[in-house]
Amino acid sequence: MTNDIARFFGGARNEFLTVAAESDVVVVEHRLSATLPNGRPYVNDYCFVYEVRDGKVRAIREYMDTRGGWAQVFGEGEPVQLIEWR
Repeated sequence: MTNDIARFFGGARNEFLTVAAESDVVVVEHRLSATLPNGRPYVNDYCFVYEVRDGKVRAIREYMDTRGGWAQVFGEGEPVQLIEWR
């Protein structure tokens, strides 16, 4: 699946906007920019919250604009298949 994700988000770039840590929680906000297989641009902001205990990541929560991401990938109408998943 990792190879398919790389094919889907061509030329992906991550721009880290915020990294903040307090106690056992780390928050990372970043912007993913890429080109979709149909040539359209994809730009979406993500926020990851990591819970760390004893030097290990114990939990990860991810937040993003799912509706905005959906519209960029599939448009406003019915979904279409952009690539063939292996």
